[in-house]
Amino acid sequence: PALQFAVTSSLPPAELIRQSIHWPRGTPKHNPPGKPRRQRAMDMFRELPPATRCWVAAGVVVTGAVAANVVEIKDIFFHWRIVLNGEWWRALTSLFYLGDVSFYLALNLYFTARSAADYEKVVGTAVFVWHWILGVACCLFAAFVMQQGNSITGTSLLPGLALSYVFQTMFCCRIPRARVSFFGQVMDARYLSFFTLGVKVFMGESPESLVVGHIIAHVLHSHFMMYPLLESGGPVTQAVAAFFESGGLRRGDKVKLTFPEEHAEHEILDGAVGVVYALPPEAEGRYIVVVAPGEGRAEPRTLSLTRERLVFHERHLL
Repeated sequence: PALQFAVTSSLPPAELIRQSIHWPRGTPKHNPPGKPRRQRAMDMFRELPPATRCWVAAGVVVTGAVAANVVEIKDIFFHWRIVLNGEWWRALTSLFYLGDVSFYLALNLYFTARSAADYEKVVGTAVFVWHWILGVACCLFAAFVMQQGNSITGTSLLPGLALSYVFQTMFCCRIPRARVSFFGQVMDARYLSFFTLGVKVFMGESPESLVVGHIIAHVLHSHFMMYPLLESGGPVTQAVAAFFESGGLRRGDKVKLTFPEEHAEHEILDGAVGVVYALPPEAEGRYIVVVAPGEGRAEPRTLSLTRERLVFHERHLL
């Protein structure tokens, strides 16, 4: 009986999973005929996960302000001596500048949005925010180290150029055999860094930012494997999750299932990712959750679960 009230939506479970769990790659719904390009771009922007959306929006604002001569590049770049002298905002503004107005700017924005969105959809918004903070700290430290020499490079002054490659590489490290598509080229994620390097060299751009981001990502990923608490973030991710979960779960939210009991079926479901398909009536107190196929699960499953079995993962994807 608990499953009977699940069929309250016009979307069947398979369609719900396709739209909410898997990141669409060049599907027709992004480019419906007759829609203006600006409208298509706004639709793609709204589909980005929340943290990635904020990051991309900040990058567009800062880069656009420099392009429109509202601020000058000399007022936003990072140098540790200037920051210690009181201009602390440079540690933030330098992270959101993506380059001069050019095709390379569009390319950098595209890589930032796609790689960060893919990674956020895998780990969840709360963990992504924590990893973004760690990535920012590592990029600023790398810029500080690079500025100790006699030569000052673009990556040391604008560490945000390397930050997007941090998440591209971390996504590839986490799911190396994931199939990804960039500009129509479909490949395993483990080859994506080589593809990006080839594009930068072909365009005559320095690969310095990519190399720095690649090194930082591998350092973080290796430490995550050795220290799980560093990866989870503890109180930080709990605070971020509580912020996004304010008001309780909603239909379409991505959740993780938790089954600490030692049982064969529960072990298969423990840690699985699902989507809230229907909210519970007040008397029932159970959520209908659709779980995608995975290890030990050949078909999607529709489950009726209490709130304590669900851990918030990402805000309202539908």
